[in-house]
Amino acid sequence: VTTTSKSPISSWKDLVDKARGSPGNQKWVGSFFGSKSHILGHVVSKKVGITITSVPFLGSADAIVALLGNHVDVFVGNPRELIGHVEAGKVKFIATFSSKRLEEFPDLQTLREMGVDVVGTHWRGFVVKKGTPAEVIKILHDGFKKTMLEPEWIDFVKKSGLAEGYLPQKDFFELTKSETETIKATLAEIGFK
Repeated sequence: VTTTSKSPISSWKDLVDKARGSPGNQKWVGSFFGSKSHILGHVVSKKVGITITSVPFLGSADAIVALLGNHVDVFVGNPRELIGHVEAGKVKFIATFSSKRLEEFPDLQTLREMGVDVVGTHWRGFVVKKGTPAEVIKILHDGFKKTMLEPEWIDFVKKSGLAEGYLPQKDFFELTKSETETIKATLAEIGFK
């Protein structure tokens, strides 16, 4: 969760208080409508009881330009996309959706630390066509698992802002099932089809 350095919002409490004081006037952007960042914005706003306005963009680059131009108030997305702007003093981080503090931003609090039970990470996974033979799935699974435990892969994941770690097939299925339910419910609530 990010604002510009010129923004009067300097903390999560400020963000929530300002949104409550002017329902619907706080403009939030993410990478695009229906994206993980867009959905997380709505999930967290509902959780803390604020009304936000999502502004549609086709990707993070355009959304960041809008933030830097003070056309929107809050950017929700991968903090690694903003490192250069943070270093230049143009934006400031307010919170992270991660389950734990980010290694490269140790002072950035998680929403959970601030009493908001919302976690969102960018993860990737591999799926196969229904009916794929079990022996093929095992070969693919074992190959991906081996790769995902390699130091080079772990370093890439950290630098990319993806969720760390390997999940066995069953756990990954449960993760995608749970997130799919949250996504469907949130999209229905905001009238997104």
